[in-house]
Amino acid sequence: MTMAMVTARVNAERKRDAEKVLKRNGRTYSDLIRDLTDYLADTGELPEFERLTLSLIQERERGKSRS
Repeated sequence: MTMAMVTARVNAERKRDAEKVLKRNGRTYSDLIRDLTDYLADTGELPEFERLTLSLIQERERGKSRS
């Protein structure tokens, strides 16, 4: 199996907060990204939390365009 690296820019403080949650649950960012990648590849769908997030963003944007 060939491995690939994924790089993302995130707010440093938010990253530290998220790492605390991951550590508390015995997980790492690499675990999380691998799990997400597997989910996307296996299902061909976004996870529910991401669909909800996108829906909220779209709703907020529609509200801005009405103003």
